[in-house]
Amino acid sequence: MSQSQEVPGGSKRPTGLTIISVLWILGGAFDGFAAVGNLQVILPPFPLWGAHGLFVLLIGSESVLAVFSIAVAIGLLQKRRWSYRAGLALPLVVLAFNLITFGLAALNPDMLNPSIFASLAIALVWVAVVWAYLRRPYVRDFLRVRAH
Repeated sequence: MSQSQEVPGGSKRPTGLTIISVLWILGGAFDGFAAVGNLQVILPPFPLWGAHGLFVLLIGSESVLAVFSIAVAIGLLQKRRWSYRAGLALPLVVLAFNLITFGLAALNPDMLNPSIFASLAIALVWVAVVWAYLRRPYVRDFLRVRAH
């Protein structure tokens, strides 16, 4: 099994970068569809103020993040320099949204469910994985990014 794939420009794309990018594309597509579905469930019965209004805002923001995650993944695959910093920032933003969602759900125990805990745990793991991997020298070299 090959450790990397040939890309335009002569350098080889690290396999882990491909895996992260594909997961981001799939996750972005899933989150986009889920956000639309969640808005359909939340909008009709609840007012747009208070905690429910914040949930609507978070869900709308989730759809924007879904598009952004797909864009970052494509940027990583296409060897775009901007995608490195965006790739480091995106999991932190997603983690912040999960923490806000958890906090809002904690205010209304009826909305607190296992999926919120799972999302938070996944976000924490994803931050650790992406940060550890993107900061590797061969990944930075591939993306033509200098060490900080």
